[in-house]
Amino acid sequence: MAFPTTLDTITPISGCTDSRTLQTLTNEIITLMEAVETKVGVDSSAVVTTLDYKLANAASIDPGHEHTLATGARNVTASAAELNQLDGVTPGTVSNSKAVVADASRNIDFGSGTLTINNIDGAIALSTNTIDSSNKILDASGTNTFSGTAISASNLIIDEETYSSDWVTAGETWTYVSATTYTVTGDLTGKYNKGDKIRLKQGGAYKYFYIVNVAHAAGITTVTVFAGSDYTLVSATITDNYYTKLESPNGFPTTFNYTRATNGFSSITDSSTKFFIIGNVIFMVTYILGVSNDTVFTFDAPLANGGSQVVQPVSVLDNGTGQSGYLVLNNASSTVAVYRYVVSGSNVMAGGVWTNTGNKLVYPLAVAYNY
Repeated sequence: MAFPTTLDTITPISGCTDSRTLQTLTNEIITLMEAVETKVGVDSSAVVTTLDYKLANAASIDPGHEHTLATGARNVTASAAELNQLDGVTPGTVSNSKAVVADASRNIDFGSGTLTINNIDGAIALSTNTIDSSNKILDASGTNTFSGTAISASNLIIDEETYSSDWVTAGETWTYVSATTYTVTGDLTGKYNKGDKIRLKQGGAYKYFYIVNVAHAAGITTVTVFAGSDYTLVSATITDNYYTKLESPNGFPTTFNYTRATNGFSSITDSSTKFFIIGNVIFMVTYILGVSNDTVFTFDAPLANGGSQVVQPVSVLDNGTGQSGYLVLNNASSTVAVYRYVVSGSNVMAGGVWTNTGNKLVYPLAVAYNY
């Protein structure tokens, strides 16, 4: 007997004039009762369409003893107290003894409370520009958002490629322009300064550079970098870009080599020029030995002199004879001129020319100047 899809109407007996027999009325009632029993079912019914099965059978999921909240969501075991931790929660705001739900922008405001994390097993993933060189957490604008002591390496584990205590992720795209320049969208003159150090990749291992100039125009920052003859930029995508303001960051070379040009020699027997930069001062260490073929002796410095004229005494060798001399590096010039002193009687005169034969040498010297 199928359960009716609409309610049946049983007309009450209307006195002796009712034409229906007792048998007819009885059959109508029996039919209705059978339909009700079919719908309700017997005790422990195995018929899946009966109410008894749906409400009492352990295999029933609609709406039996397990309550279906969503597809696949079954066996809700949370207590009322646990469910009530969601009651009255404001997304994005932390409340006492309540669950934490991020707001529409995936932000969570911890207010004035203290966030304590104990017994971390594994690494904490940090997004771009979250740590500064003092190991303090930053917001997107690069401002410290938490006061207090720096994060200790003993209680924070960070993937070395994402962050190290020495290097900070740049957090912006660097676009190749030339062997010594790249550009960045926006005004980054407040972020980068002369003497800052960077590292980056262009399809291989890290390259290391000093920043020697930062200029902004028309919404674009042009950064000029220098690494002597050790590293140059190439026309390729720049990835894994980091910067630091530390003096000796991990992995950064202590000195760079520079292949300089010389004038006044037929051949160079031995030479070396190395340099390092601190702020806007470059420190150059060099020596040059070769066979002279001219009365002059010049070589180029790694960077042009950005300060006042530099005059410094040096020890030299002219045609195999050791003597005193001096060098001159003029303002806005990268050409270093080396001279020997000339003794005439009791006078020592500057500006002596060189012998154009034999060995000519400037002994190892160190020069510091503003670039």
